[in-house]
Amino acid sequence: MGQNVAFAPTYETFLSNGVNNVKGWEVGTEYVPFTNVTAAAYYFNGKKLDNDRDAELLFGRVNFWF
Repeated sequence: MGQNVAFAPTYETFLSNGVNNVKGWEVGTEYVPFTNVTAAAYYFNGKKLDNDRDAELLFGRVNFWF
């Protein structure tokens, strides 16, 4: 999505990691290995809209809920 496309976007993987103004595809998964623990992994592959260069990101997160 281009910059400033939405006021309050519902997608978060790449905007929360500083990657915006891109187009491409994302695949990911989330898993609950233990009670009150969640793990997530996402992969993005695409192009930047402003200079047509490749954009790629691998993102992982583990949350602990207390």
